[in-house]
Amino acid sequence: MLEPSGLRICQSKPCIAASPDGLVECSCHGRGLVEIKCPYKHHLDKVTEIAKCGDSGLKYSTSGNVEVNPNHQYYFQMKTQMICTGRDYCDFVIFTVAKTDNIGIYRVQKDDSCAYQILQRAPLFWHKVIVPELRTGLVYNSVVDMYVKKTLDKILDKVSRND
Repeated sequence: MLEPSGLRICQSKPCIAASPDGLVECSCHGRGLVEIKCPYKHHLDKVTEIAKCGDSGLKYSTSGNVEVNPNHQYYFQMKTQMICTGRDYCDFVIFTVAKTDNIGIYRVQKDDSCAYQILQRAPLFWHKVIVPELRTGLVYNSVVDMYVKKTLDKILDKVSRND
């Protein structure tokens, strides 16, 4: 059964959050999630052609099979989603509007060593990327009112003085 997910905040590192496209659970496969992509750049291409490009999240394995590229940002997105949801796998769905070979479904399993690396790097990403973005006001212009921005600036100033 597929159910919507919404934003999921990591329990052990609240500076990490993810929003998978859906959560799945069944007695035969357990608890997983779904991430769906329809890359506009490749929307007319066959899935097997997309894997040749290297910029879609797919690649050809040494045995000639199409698989998820472990060096692509989608891979880390799915790994982060598994951390935030506690799920064991992610079904990566990529589709196009090609007449044939227009959908691919690839399972990505939970990987504790990758999860450890993501969890170790998350605070640095938060401080070096997210906090400066929040401080510039770019996010606030469309999302958060000025009162919240001023309050956050005060908190961040206190935190940075204590570092």
